[in-house]
Amino acid sequence: MSEDERIQIAELRRDGVSVATIAEQVNRARSTICRELKRNVGSSCAVRPHGVLLPPPNVRARPP
Repeated sequence: MSEDERIQIAELRRDGVSVATIAEQVNRARSTICRELKRNVGSSCAVRPHGVLLPPPNVRARPP
C-alpha cells in the first residue's frame, strides 16, 4: 500500500467515514483497511499514516 493511500485512509477515517466506504473509495478490501487502521493507530487513537512503513514486528522473514 502506498503512502498516498495511507494518507487518504487516515483523512477519510478522521472525517468519520466507515471502513466499508473507505475500502470502496481506495479500491481495497475491507480487511486490508481494517488491518492498516489497526497497525497505524497511535496511543491517542489518531491514525498515523506515516507511522508504519515497515512490516509489523511479528512478521517473520520467509525461509530461503
